[in-house]
Amino acid sequence: MTRRVAAVLAAVSLAASSCVGRGPDLGSFLVGSVTGTVEALAAGATEWTMVTKGQRIEGGDALRVAAGGALALERGTESRFEIRSTPEDEAQLRVESPSLIDVSAGEALVTSTPTARIDVESSGVRASSPDGTFRFDRLLSIRVAVYEGSATVTAPSGALLLPSLREGVIAGRSLPREPQPFRPDEADPWDVALLADVFAIDDSVTPILRGFQNNFGRRARTVSFFERASEGASLRFLRPYLGDTSPGDVFAAWVLAELVEENGGGETAVTFRQAVELRTLGASWGLIAREYGVDADSFTGELVARIGLFTGEVTPPPSPNPTGTSTPTTSPTSKPTGSKSPTGSETPTESETPTESESPTPCSLPPLCL
Repeated sequence: MTRRVAAVLAAVSLAASSCVGRGPDLGSFLVGSVTGTVEALAAGATEWTMVTKGQRIEGGDALRVAAGGALALERGTESRFEIRSTPEDEAQLRVESPSLIDVSAGEALVTSTPTARIDVESSGVRASSPDGTFRFDRLLSIRVAVYEGSATVTAPSGALLLPSLREGVIAGRSLPREPQPFRPDEADPWDVALLADVFAIDDSVTPILRGFQNNFGRRARTVSFFERASEGASLRFLRPYLGDTSPGDVFAAWVLAELVEENGGGETAVTFRQAVELRTLGASWGLIAREYGVDADSFTGELVARIGLFTGEVTPPPSPNPTGTSTPTTSPTSKPTGSKSPTGSETPTESETPTESESPTPCSLPPLCL
């Protein structure tokens, strides 16, 4: 009897020790959540069955999500695949393997980690990320957009690397020539959740820039105008942009660039050019600020302070270089992904002498300027 008990205890101990250190099962997916009607067709089966939370999804299984529904699949503890249908059409997908999902229709959100990667493909177009979060929208065309990290998109025409906060639209399996800035949608739940700071900055900055444009737009076309609020620094690098770029965008890019340099980033002139180029490509100021690590409070606070210098409500400190001979470097050392060279001419479009009085129209700080 003693030997039998000892043998049982030894077997239990051996089984317990074999489980120590075992990680999560990465050989299949587990259903994390189900919204609406979701059905699965197991590999080799002929009938669709309802999908429930906690169900295991294996390679070869097909799934469909009814219009207005959603499904989340988990691989391990960190990697996750979510898909939702549109209000009009169902989403369709097939799990090819634990690391690859084929999406025929629907919008997918993927969080991929190095130990449990999840790639997504459709019609010969494949998106993969070693460690990041991206979306893969399969509607009339394919859109891949990156929230964090990076993603590589491959197609018969080649490959395209998408850095953070960039996107690419693939039509007819042809890749775009270069990444474009991420275009968040305020009506999209994933964008709202993952880019909340971008929307917050846009909400704060937009009315300030509108007020600046309304009050100073006609005068803010010369370097000398902006130098009134530069605290003695030369702003000659603004000159090529004063003809084609809106005064509000010039103002925002300059203030942002100054904040980046103050925080230990690149030179003001270089960041200014990059910011204007991103803006030209369609990036919002919230997106640009996030890319350069500038928060809403810093950005809006500095914009308001500079407007105070223009209106005379804030007295500038003594100039560190009264002669104004300092000229910042004007050759950029780097460019953001997907940027293009500015189109403005190096020759100013107007005389440096304003055509009207330099005394601004009386204006208090926002919101009265708006």
